[in-house]
Amino acid sequence: MKSVESPGCAVGEGSLIVGFEIMDVRKKRLVGALGCLAVLGGVLGLLALRMDLGEQVKRCLEIVRAEGAGMFFAAMLVLPFFGFPLSPFIFSAGPVFAPTLGPGMVIVCGVAAIAANVALSYWFAACALRPWMERVITWMGYKTPQLPEGKSLEFTLVLRLLPGVPFFLQSYLLGLARVRFGIYMLVSTLVPAAYLIAAVLAGDALMQGNKGKLAIAGALFAAVGVGVHLLRKRIAAKRAVTPSPGAADKPTQTGA
Repeated sequence: MKSVESPGCAVGEGSLIVGFEIMDVRKKRLVGALGCLAVLGGVLGLLALRMDLGEQVKRCLEIVRAEGAGMFFAAMLVLPFFGFPLSPFIFSAGPVFAPTLGPGMVIVCGVAAIAANVALSYWFAACALRPWMERVITWMGYKTPQLPEGKSLEFTLVLRLLPGVPFFLQSYLLGLARVRFGIYMLVSTLVPAAYLIAAVLAGDALMQGNKGKLAIAGALFAAVGVGVHLLRKRIAAKRAVTPSPGAADKPTQTGA
């Protein structure tokens, strides 16, 4: 007798084959994309090894400071957008310009430069980089991840308080995630502004030899450090007790 193949079985096998083909294409494209990123990272790493980045940053900062306050704060706005570290600006603004401009004006100009930089970084990431990223993710066969509703503040705090991640990269990641702009601007400006205020007051106190002001600046630094530490602990504790999505839907296994 001739065996009769079930139509349902044929359809199922065809769907399975198509599914495997799609997965194969996804894997190939994902591996290709990761390979390109690895090559790019290797090239950048070799360039960093050949260049004394610390010396280059110091030299660039000296040139900017020599051009005066206007050029300094303009560079503080623009250069971190291209990956230049923000901390050298924060910790050198007070000692250099507070004696001539006054600590209050230095703080105002510094906070304005930080706010303009983070706004520019958000616009670039959300409006220019994200559409390109969405096309790449779609090309690889995946869906673009979306930030859950109501998670903008938590996600922004986690990134801004996470040690080791460069400031400009934090801004780009938050812009790509399209966190709420108001929350982004508030957190992204307040965190570095707190360090800026403490650094300017400390620098001004050192230049004047005022021990009272120096003690106040030291207390402010300590308060900022303790506040950041407590926020990190609170966020970590909250994430530890928050169940992962879908965990409640998983059936619990009981013993026989």
